[in-house]
Amino acid sequence: MKKKTVKKKKKIPSIFDIAYYEYRYCPICTNLNNKRMEKEELKKEVDRIIAMSGDDEAAHSSEDDLHLEVIKNFCPDWVVAEVERLSKADFARWCA
Repeated sequence: MKKKTVKKKKKIPSIFDIAYYEYRYCPICTNLNNKRMEKEELKKEVDRIIAMSGDDEAAHSSEDDLHLEVIKNFCPDWVVAEVERLSKADFARWCA
């Protein structure tokens, strides 16, 4: 009896997979000042935002700023450009 071979479906890479690959393997994919956010620096910023959680609006704004900084520090330039373009788009941002 012949054994059936099952083809594996190829995983379509997400934008995050591509960004990680470029960050990990591309020597020119660094931010402009060649400084990356360090683990302790990120931890302190997260702690600062959590400490201000009594003011939901300020904490949310700081969280958004942190997300953009993390993207700037760890993603390739083309990802940074698209995320910055989105953050500058002229539409109202609502939150619950």
